[in-house]
Amino acid sequence: STGAPLHNQGAEHMIGVRYHNGKWLFDCGYWPDIANPEFEFTPTATDTLVALIDFSNPSNSRSLQGDNGLLYGMKMGYWFGDLRFLVNRWNGVRNTGEVTTTGSFFVRQPEYVVVDPPQPTPAPVNAPPPADAFMGQVGPVHKGVAFTDGNAGSKTWYIMYSATKLTDRFSDTQLWNGNADHLIGVRYDESTAQWVFDKAHWPDVADPEVPFVPQSTDRLLASVNFATDVVTYLEGDYGDIHGIEKGYTYTDLIFHINKWDGGNNNGEVWVEGTYFYVGTPPAPVIGMGNVRNGVAFTDSLHASAPQWYIMFSQAPIATRFSSTGAPFHNKNSEHMIGVRYKDGGWVFDCGYYPDIPSPE
Repeated sequence: STGAPLHNQGAEHMIGVRYHNGKWLFDCGYWPDIANPEFEFTPTATDTLVALIDFSNPSNSRSLQGDNGLLYGMKMGYWFGDLRFLVNRWNGVRNTGEVTTTGSFFVRQPEYVVVDPPQPTPAPVNAPPPADAFMGQVGPVHKGVAFTDGNAGSKTWYIMYSATKLTDRFSDTQLWNGNADHLIGVRYDESTAQWVFDKAHWPDVADPEVPFVPQSTDRLLASVNFATDVVTYLEGDYGDIHGIEKGYTYTDLIFHINKWDGGNNNGEVWVEGTYFYVGTPPAPVIGMGNVRNGVAFTDSLHASAPQWYIMFSQAPIATRFSSTGAPFHNKNSEHMIGVRYKDGGWVFDCGYYPDIPSPE
């Protein structure tokens, strides 16, 4: 009834909303951006706020599991569920201004009570990135970063990168088989004023924490709180914590809390990705836009033309090649397309489905 043009790949039952000037508004999230993307609506009795998202300071973003309130007439929080929210990602990959959501269910609170509106949290004042930029390759991540289930609790853990392979560096300690080669769970023990790592044996052992001396190349990439099931990425959050440097500028790493080797497993962190970048890039960062389902190709071309390039186009594919009349696949990446050099000129594959007679 609002006439809002909703994004055709947005979640079926979740949407971004905010309370502004005495009314609730939702963001239609349409792409390309439209002049007036917010639309007023009246909450229903079943509407529920399940996450707080702060694009100005993503570390403030969190699940509202455990919260219980009525915020301007809308239910806020839920009892429990398997929902996870990754800020500045879309369909699992980096995309500024979007949120990737995983999970399938949540359970509302038995009853809700009126609460005061949350106050904005000031963005932290971070140290500048170091002058000496470098790319950190995390190596094989295997099944993830293992933790001792009975020791996680409400302690604040960090995922630390070690330039030295962990099995070489901590050769006196048997680490859990399947742990990443260069990523490990660590925390600072205030009672002893020293850093410890979790050797993560299973079944749990009585003394899972092992003190260690930080190296100059160690770097903290994320904090992990298993009590709230929240991973906080330290992107742009430069500085040090008790002698270990923290933060990075860019990464393709994704940390999945309560997963191991891709499957559900409480108290562990499954890792996807290969690198992090520290410092100021030598050239402007190029956003890939909406990658949607990937890069589509015409199946019938594979036999006669098996070799292709995937090309990035600064202009959106559909806009750049609109004059050709090519029928592009509606789930193709916004800025990437398959191309090849043929008979003295470059051609692209529109990737339309079902296949058409002349797809190039």
